[in-house]
Amino acid sequence: MLCLTAALGQSRNPCCAAQLWHSCRQQILYPVVSSGTIRITHKPMRLGPYSLPAGQPVLIPFFSIHRSPRLWQDPDEFRPERWLAGEE
Repeated sequence: MLCLTAALGQSRNPCCAAQLWHSCRQQILYPVVSSGTIRITHKPMRLGPYSLPAGQPVLIPFFSIHRSPRLWQDPDEFRPERWLAGEE
């Protein structure tokens, strides 16, 4: 993702860059294999209302995050313009 960020950060064509960014998001919306990733806590911590001990596996659900209407307006719509400055 860093290479994509570097390549698109200075893009001369903002519409093309927006379509590429949205295509990356679409890969998360419709995953080929995984719907998330697992991380392990290194020390005791709080995550929202939960207390987690060290060594606790935590699932980060990409699929749910990218389909959340709390985070995205029309999350299931292909709208590359959401990545353009001033949108959403």
